[in-house]
Amino acid sequence: MIIARTSRPVTTTILSAALAASSTWALAQDEGDEGTLEEVVVTGSRVLGLEDSTSPVVTVGQTELEENPSITLADFLVDNITANNGQLTLVDESIQFGRINGDRSTGINLWSLGEENTLTLLNGSRVAYSPAPSRSGWFNVDVNSVLPGIAMQRADILLDGGSAIYGTDAVAGVINFIPRYGFEGTEFRLQSDFYPESIGSTGSAAAEGLFGVSFDEDRGSFLVAVDHRRTYENSAAELGLNDADVPLFDGSEPSSDYEELLYVSGSAYNYAAPIRGGGGAGMGGGGAGLIRLADPLCGAEDLVELPYYWLGEIVPAGGRDPAAAGTCAGYPLPDTDGRNSERSSMFAALSYDLGDTVTGSTEISVSERQIHDIPRFDPNRGGGLFGTIPATHPGVRYNQTISRSWAMAAGSPVSGIIAQFPVGFEGLTGYEASTYNVRAGLEFELSNALGFRIGVSHGTSKATQARMVENVRNYRNAINGLGGPGCSQSSGGPGMGGCEYYNPFISALLPNATTLGLANSPELVAWLADPDQVVRHFETSLSSADALVQVDPGWNLGGGAVGLVAGAEFRQEKASTDYSDPLLEGGVIRGFNDALDPFYGSERIASVFGEVVLPFTDALTMQIAARHEEYESVGGETNPKIGLSFAPTDRVRLRASFGQSLKAPTVFHTNRTVSASVISTGPRRSRRGGQRVSAFLSGAPDISPQTASHFSFGGDFTLAEDQGALRRLELSASFVSFDFDNRIVLLQELDRLPVSPGSGICGVVDNRGNYSEFFKVGTDGTPCFEGIDRNGNGILELSELTATYRTYTNLAKAELEGIDVNLTGRLDLPAGGLNIRLGGTRTLKYDIQDNPLQPPVSAVARYGVLGLDQAVVPEWQMVGGLSMRWARGRQNTSLTGRYKSDIYDDAGQLAQGAISTWDLRHDWDILDSLNLSFTARNVFRHLPFRANQDIARIRDGVTIYYVNLRVLLGEN
Repeated sequence: MIIARTSRPVTTTILSAALAASSTWALAQDEGDEGTLEEVVVTGSRVLGLEDSTSPVVTVGQTELEENPSITLADFLVDNITANNGQLTLVDESIQFGRINGDRSTGINLWSLGEENTLTLLNGSRVAYSPAPSRSGWFNVDVNSVLPGIAMQRADILLDGGSAIYGTDAVAGVINFIPRYGFEGTEFRLQSDFYPESIGSTGSAAAEGLFGVSFDEDRGSFLVAVDHRRTYENSAAELGLNDADVPLFDGSEPSSDYEELLYVSGSAYNYAAPIRGGGGAGMGGGGAGLIRLADPLCGAEDLVELPYYWLGEIVPAGGRDPAAAGTCAGYPLPDTDGRNSERSSMFAALSYDLGDTVTGSTEISVSERQIHDIPRFDPNRGGGLFGTIPATHPGVRYNQTISRSWAMAAGSPVSGIIAQFPVGFEGLTGYEASTYNVRAGLEFELSNALGFRIGVSHGTSKATQARMVENVRNYRNAINGLGGPGCSQSSGGPGMGGCEYYNPFISALLPNATTLGLANSPELVAWLADPDQVVRHFETSLSSADALVQVDPGWNLGGGAVGLVAGAEFRQEKASTDYSDPLLEGGVIRGFNDALDPFYGSERIASVFGEVVLPFTDALTMQIAARHEEYESVGGETNPKIGLSFAPTDRVRLRASFGQSLKAPTVFHTNRTVSASVISTGPRRSRRGGQRVSAFLSGAPDISPQTASHFSFGGDFTLAEDQGALRRLELSASFVSFDFDNRIVLLQELDRLPVSPGSGICGVVDNRGNYSEFFKVGTDGTPCFEGIDRNGNGILELSELTATYRTYTNLAKAELEGIDVNLTGRLDLPAGGLNIRLGGTRTLKYDIQDNPLQPPVSAVARYGVLGLDQAVVPEWQMVGGLSMRWARGRQNTSLTGRYKSDIYDDAGQLAQGAISTWDLRHDWDILDSLNLSFTARNVFRHLPFRANQDIARIRDGVTIYYVNLRVLLGEN
C-alpha cells in the first residue's frame, strides 16, 4: 500500500522515519517549497520510491479502528483481518490453551502458521518479545503492548514472507504499526462496553488521550499518547447466576429431592460418605454403602452479593441442556467469564533538526498489565485436593443439622474435593507484565544521492505469574484441625491450643459463621493460600544497533532511477525464568515432584542486508532483496526474495513474489528445563484421571531454524470509476503458498506411544485403548519415562510413573495455500456517500505435521489437529459492511457482518457451527470537536453451535453494546 504526502514540515516527516530499520525513508525534497518534502512508504521494502509492493499488503487505519470498537487493539485485528487467527483478549487472559504455562499475551497469527511466525514491528523496528514462552518454547509480541490504539495511524499487514527484508520471525508475514506522526492538537476518547444478557458476563472501560505539537519554528515535533483499559466482572447477583427456581433447603421438603437438584457429577462441591448400616441407599446411589452429598448451601440465594466463585453457581434454565437447569455447578465454566484485568500504555516520540542535514529522534513505548485470576474449584483443572474430612469436623456437623442426607451419614468421615482456594480467600492470583521499548538515532542527508542512518534500541519485558497449588501437608493438617501458623502439634490438638480447622464448605461464609465456629480466620486462610507458593518470574530483553545507507547510484532504466539500499544490524536477545522457593525446593507443593531449574539464555545475531529496485519500464518493476543472518547458536542463514510488479494499464496492476524465510529457534529450544505435567489414561482421552509427574524438557543444541519457501501472486484492479453514482469499485486479490521445512515442534512422550492398540516407541496400548505399559528407554534409544516398579511385576504402570522426557525436534512439516480478497467501493447517493467493503480469506490447503512420528494431516476446518498454541483454521473467514455518512457529513451509520465457517472434530462430526454476526453502529458529530457513537455487536443474537458445551461462551448469542465519546481539539 502507498502513502504519499506533500507539503509537510521536515521535522514531522523525518520523525515518521523514526530512524528505525523501517520501510520509511525521507530524502527527496521539493525544490519549489523549502522546508517540505515528499515521502513514499511501502511496507515490505526499504527502498525509497518503490511505488507499489510486489507482495500482498492489507492496511487498516484509524478510521476502521474507530468504526469497529473492541476491548483491545488485538481484538480489533482478530475481528477485521481475516487472515489473522490470533487469540481474542479474553482467551489470552484465560488459563486455557496452554497459556497457564506463562504465556498470557495476544499476538498476531497470520494464516494460522503460529504467532511466532508473524513479525511485529513498530514503524519498522523490532520490539521486545513477551516475557513468557508458550508451551512449545516460542515467544510472541503482545500486540496490546506496542502502542495505544489512539496513536495508531495505520497497520500494514504483509501477507507473505519477509525475512529477506526484516529477518527472522517474518515467515508468515509482517504487521507494521505506523504511529500518527504529524498530529497536532489534543484528542480524548472514552469507551465502555457491557454484556447485559450474558451468563458470566464481563464489561470493560477505556480512556485514551493523544497530544501532538511542533515547536521552535517547526524544527521540533513531539507526540505523546496514553491509554488505560479495564475489564471487570460482577457479583453473583449481578450476573444472575443464582436465580434458578431452586429454593434454599429449609427442611420442609424431602432433602433427597432438593439435593438431587444440586448434585452434578464432577462438581467441586460433591462429597460422599458411608451410610451407617450400608445398603447403598441415598441420593444418586453412589456405590454400596455410600451416599453422595452436595454442599447444602451451594448457590445460597441470601449470599448472592458475594463473589460467585465462592458461592457456587445455580445454572439457570434456558441453557443448551434443559435437564441441567437448577443444578449446582459449583464453579463458572472456563469460557463463561473473563478476567479482571487492567492495562495501561504510553507512546511518545520526539524529533528535532540538529542542522540542515542532520535530524535526531527518539521513541519510547511503555506498557503495564495485570490479570487477576479468579479462584477455580474444578478439580480437573488443578483446583482441588481429594481428601477425607473427619466426622468431628465442625463444617460436617453443621451440614448435618440442615440436611437430612448429611444426617444419614452422621458419625462417618466424608470424602470429597477440597478446593485449593480456601473459601473466604480474598486475594486473587494472576499475571503481571510490563514492557518498555526505546529507540534513538540520527539521520544524515549527506547529498542528494546519499543518505545515512544509525540507530540504537533496547526493550525489556517482565512478567510474574502467581498461582495457587496445594501445599498438601498444610491442607491435610488443617482439615483435621491442626492448621494455622500458631499450631504446634506437640502442644495443641484438633481445634485447640492455637490449632484451627479449615472449613471447605460455604457455611464458612455465613454472616454468623464466626459465632457458629465455622469461619476461617484470616491467619488460617493466609497460611493456606500464600500466593507466593507458586510464582514464576519471566524476563526477555532485546538490544540492537543498526545502520542503513540509501543510495541513488545514478543508474536509470526505462522506468526511472534504480534504487539501492544496504545495511547491517546487530542485536542480542535474552530470556530468563526464575521460580519461588517452594518450586526450587521441589516436593513441597502438589504437582511439582522435582525441583524446577532457573533458566537463563541469550542469543547474538549479526546480519547484513541489501535491496535493489529495478524499474525496467513505466509498467514493469523488479524488487530483489537478500539478508544474511549469523546466529551464535545455530550458524548462518541467507534468505532471498524477488518480486515483480506489472501495470499494463492504470486500472490493472499484477504482482508476484518468491522468497525464503526463517524462524530461528529460541534459547528454550536449546536448553533443558523442568515442569509439571499429567499423563492421561488413554491416547484420545482427556487428562482427567491421569498421573501427575515431572516433565524433563530436553533442548536440542544442534536444532536447525525452521524455514519456508513462499510464493504469492495477485493483482489490484479498478473495476469501475466515476460511472454515474458509482465513484469507484476496486478489487485486490492474492494467492499465497507456504512450504515449511524443519518445523520445530515439541516431541512429547505421548507422541511416541501408539494411537491404537499395540506397541510403540515408548509404551504399549492395550485392546481397550488404555496405556498399559511404559518404557524407561524407547526402542529408538531415547529416554521416555521414569518410575518405580512398586509391585515388582517388571512392568512400569501409570500409577508408578514419576517423570517423563520431552524434546524439541525439526522433523515436522507444513504446507499452506490460501486466497485473500478485498473489494471496496463508493457510491454518491442523494442521502450521502455509501462505502462498501467485502473481504475474505479462504484456506485452500493446510497440511500440518504436529506429531513428527505421524504423517501430515489436513487442518482446514478441523478441531484438535493444530497444537495448543495455534488457532483453529476455518475454511472461510469474511468481513463485509456498508457505511453511509449523511446529514451533511455529521452522521454516519454502518452495518458490518462477520462470518467464520464450520469446524469439525477428528471424527468428522460438527464441533463448532458457523459463526455469523452483524454489528450496527451510529455516530454523529455533536459539535465540530465532539463525536458520540453507539455500537451493537451481534444484533441478531446469533448463537453458534458448540458440541458438548451446555453454557454459551462469553459473546455467544448475546448483543454487546459499546458507547464511545471522542473529543478532538486540533487537527489530525
